[in-house]
Amino acid sequence: MEIKKMNSFLHALLMALAFGEFSGHMKNSRAQIIGGVQAEATDFPYHALVMRVERIEGTPNFHLCSGTIYSKFKIITAAHCVNYEDKMLIRVGSKNISSGGETREILPQNRVIHFKYNESTMKYDIAVLLVSEALPIGTATIDKIDLVEKNYEYVDNTMLTVAGFGGTEYTEDIEKIKYSDTLQYLDVPVANFKKCQTRYAVKRRSQFRVTDKHFCAGYYDNKRCFFYGDSGGPIVDRARNKQVGIVSSSLPNLPGVFVKLSDPEFQDWIEKLNFKTAKKLFKEIQIASSSTQKPRWK
Repeated sequence: MEIKKMNSFLHALLMALAFGEFSGHMKNSRAQIIGGVQAEATDFPYHALVMRVERIEGTPNFHLCSGTIYSKFKIITAAHCVNYEDKMLIRVGSKNISSGGETREILPQNRVIHFKYNESTMKYDIAVLLVSEALPIGTATIDKIDLVEKNYEYVDNTMLTVAGFGGTEYTEDIEKIKYSDTLQYLDVPVANFKKCQTRYAVKRRSQFRVTDKHFCAGYYDNKRCFFYGDSGGPIVDRARNKQVGIVSSSLPNLPGVFVKLSDPEFQDWIEKLNFKTAKKLFKEIQIASSSTQKPRWK
């Protein structure tokens, strides 16, 4: 699809999403920002809105996530935000969900989910989206952010910041979630890992576990928390302008769970990805989908 045509399509789609003027359904990712503060585009120039659009019997279903600009060709997000079947688009450089900035379509062969990702346990919940047309980074509203140094220590009560367009009020009825049409941010403290890990183990009924690939940050309440809509987005140390993690999952009245980007395994994997290796993996996935084989590429 040509960029101009795609921009028009995405603008119409996001306008419909922001103001409820669409006939489809909104399906949510696993985290949102509640109790946040309105941001300017210049506050988080590395933030990306990630949209996945699937059609079920002709009806569009919208999956909203976030991501981070790692370089002019790479967007980091959560693995559970990505698949190889649906249309995927991103918007960068705008504080508004429905207008401004730059938009790009992410082709299936340019989506890379970590090869160790486990949908049940949520371990290795990380993916990279490759942008065919380079992003104009280095401006006040569109820029990359560096990852925190390898083996960075997540010290209890250190204040970090999350940004995104997720819902702004807690509700157990996902059909009633009210999404923000402007970028929001929330400052949260690093939570004690052992306490968080234990509380999730007790409360979770699925196979999900907080592991050594995660860290926790946030509060033990629903007034300042993550629930639906902002998975894949950045959590950053604003004082140092470094990304320290990716929004992964959360439960009511518990801190959020984040992918630990200080892990050398993640940083090495992100750095070595390119269009050639992504294309190779995509071919293996196509082969695997028609057999019992699993992709071997790492």
